[in-house]
Amino acid sequence: MSFSSPPSRLGPLQTLTLLLAAVAAVASDTVDLGTAGEFAILSKAGITTVGVTSINGDMGTSPIAGSALTGFGNIMHSSNQFSTSSLVAGQIFAADYAVPTPSKMTTAVSDMETAYTDAQGRTTPAPISEFNTGDLSGQTLSPGLYKWSTSVKLDASTTLTFDGGINDVWIMQIAGSFNAATSTNIVLTGGAKASNIIWAVAQSTKFGADSHVEGVFLTKEKIVFETRSSGTGAFLAQTAVTLDAATIVGVKTYYAPINNQNQNAAPGVAPIDESDAENYGSVPALVIAVTVLSLSIGMLLVLGMSMKSRLDAYELYHPIKAMEWRKGETEETEELEELEVNTEV
Repeated sequence: MSFSSPPSRLGPLQTLTLLLAAVAAVASDTVDLGTAGEFAILSKAGITTVGVTSINGDMGTSPIAGSALTGFGNIMHSSNQFSTSSLVAGQIFAADYAVPTPSKMTTAVSDMETAYTDAQGRTTPAPISEFNTGDLSGQTLSPGLYKWSTSVKLDASTTLTFDGGINDVWIMQIAGSFNAATSTNIVLTGGAKASNIIWAVAQSTKFGADSHVEGVFLTKEKIVFETRSSGTGAFLAQTAVTLDAATIVGVKTYYAPINNQNQNAAPGVAPIDESDAENYGSVPALVIAVTVLSLSIGMLLVLGMSMKSRLDAYELYHPIKAMEWRKGETEETEELEELEVNTEV
């Protein structure tokens, strides 16, 4: 082991400060959907469909009753806690189903509203305001926070590309409506994930005939899927959702405790556990950040002890240099304190 130079002056406390800043940066990127992230479609005022719609994922409505779920030919499960449909590869929930479903739905809707408020209220990173005056036709978007005071659109037969890595996040704050016209397409490149693209739309959202969209849509008003339109993500509306022969592939970001979920799964619907996360969305970045922070603190405790041992060894082999190094540390501290005093005066 070599002790030819003194230990680094970036101590455990400074290192921890940098780690905390990094964790905060990761956490600030995410929009936590809470239990609303369990649903492919969630609505407060009902979900209706015509034509041959296909939904891969759970859907639900509250506070309106199950009678507002129309066109699905719902079949109530014997538990009365959820229903099923030949159009839905998942479970269907409503506010008037048997306990504990009413509480489950109240919480999910509350979490949806909280997520919308969070997404619309973000101010960091520095927003990219009024990008291309709200016309996203043919555009490619890098990760970031985008903000429009108007409506946003995709013209017919155009493509919008989200280009970024698997952990990159896009937040789209739209004060007006969002309209993807006929045969438009949203594509993801570079590893970008639909679960990391958050659309916070203050007015209605419409997906034109034969269009395809990607992302988590948190809307203050209705979501309309026109004929043969499709979407990958989550579609969470504070009013109604209507579908016309639409195809929805849900991206799940929340998992109920494994011992409680899907205990009464319909025939052909397997219980979902955390091993399916790749099919439904990434583990929330905040969970990753907390885990990293916990491991980092443990490492810093070890490093702190190691640093003390190294300093002791350095003093043993180089007592004069160690004395000079400590003197330099003391002088630096005194200079900083003097500077602070002068600044206050």
